[in-house]
Amino acid sequence: MKILFACGGTAGHINPAISIADILKRRIPGLQAVFVGTPEGMENRLVGAAGYPIRHIPVEKLRRSFSPRNIGAAFSLLRSFSVAGRILKEEAPDLVLGTGGYVCYPVLRVASFRGIPTVLHESNAKAGIAARALSRHTDLVLLNFPSAERDFKGAKKTVVSGNPLRQEFYTLSRDEARQRLGLSANALRLIVFGGSLGAEKLNETVSRAAPRLLTLVPNLTI
Repeated sequence: MKILFACGGTAGHINPAISIADILKRRIPGLQAVFVGTPEGMENRLVGAAGYPIRHIPVEKLRRSFSPRNIGAAFSLLRSFSVAGRILKEEAPDLVLGTGGYVCYPVLRVASFRGIPTVLHESNAKAGIAARALSRHTDLVLLNFPSAERDFKGAKKTVVSGNPLRQEFYTLSRDEARQRLGLSANALRLIVFGGSLGAEKLNETVSRAAPRLLTLVPNLTI
């Protein structure tokens, strides 16, 4: 069996695809996983580090607000359908699975047109433009958050499946994690993490509040 994974743009689209591929390879003997992304995106580094082959589709991002660059992006999107068709013909996958990003759109649309089964996984609480546009043309939409169903009212079928996690989350014990990070077993820990564009603002806010927090809670580790 061969699955073609379409993802790109941000790690929030790429890492779930890699996690799904890892899980399916452990469960399906002989599974072939091939990725499709953009030539310049971070998917090349992340997918390559995970040990999977990646094909490329040169497609530009459509901006939400009016921009002259959207004209070139529209022509790029049209060309991407031809490239997606060639990749699908050469790879002949049994299933195409997209996890978000503008590169997903031409791949899943062409796959759907050719009768290849398609699945879309949306890990965000609010679906992106490409995911919403694909919902009517995808056989199955998998959701991380139940609230995301409002963005897929026209979908053929939606299932709240949750988000895939890497194997490392299950194999590393709490004590081992403390040792690696040099943390005391009795210390209070505050973990701050965010994704995409909101992470910078979150980190800046916590950095400003950190001195005050550490004064109030002396044994706190941030």
